[in-house]
Amino acid sequence: MPKPRHLSTSPLQDYHEFCNSDSVFAQLEASGELKHRVTAAIAPGSEPEPYVPQVNTRGLARARWIQERAGCQEVVADWMRLRDERERMEWSLDDPQCPDLPNAVPFHLTCH
Repeated sequence: MPKPRHLSTSPLQDYHEFCNSDSVFAQLEASGELKHRVTAAIAPGSEPEPYVPQVNTRGLARARWIQERAGCQEVVADWMRLRDERERMEWSLDDPQCPDLPNAVPFHLTCH
């Protein structure tokens, strides 16, 4: 088995190096000494819905809302509200224990 070239004497590797084809990580992977892949690559936004424990939280509603709008540039999401600027609609996530989206309310863009 070929030895990876340019092995650092440092036990640590800068996280920026993971994308570098000459990094220790890439060399170990190419040599077969590092086998970390367990499945084929999945494109962002096409992942299956992860296992969600049977709990009631706003995280479920938020995740599904974001997934439905994957690729849309006119949305804003945080843990208190969801906003679709294209549709000019907003959802409040005030209740952390509510797994369902409340009714949307229209909003108007204002200049300050």
